[in-house]
Amino acid sequence: MIQIDNSTIIEGLSLTAIGMGTAFILLLILISSIYLTRIISNKINPIPIPPTLEEIEESNRKARAAAVAVAVLKNQITDTD
Repeated sequence: MIQIDNSTIIEGLSLTAIGMGTAFILLLILISSIYLTRIISNKINPIPIPPTLEEIEESNRKARAAAVAVAVLKNQITDTD
């Protein structure tokens, strides 16, 4: 049987506890820094809100009106030539 001194066992347990505590604290710091980075990122570049059905329809009407205006102007230019 292996004889280990009590002071060695206590020192080993205390170093293990210090290492586990350090790892846990670093994990908490990492989690909090990720959360803080996400908050700052959302403040700088907010998540886009998808357009409503009315906004989509309005955009389609504007696009159609622009296409008609271009077609009319192009027709007028070719008629004058």
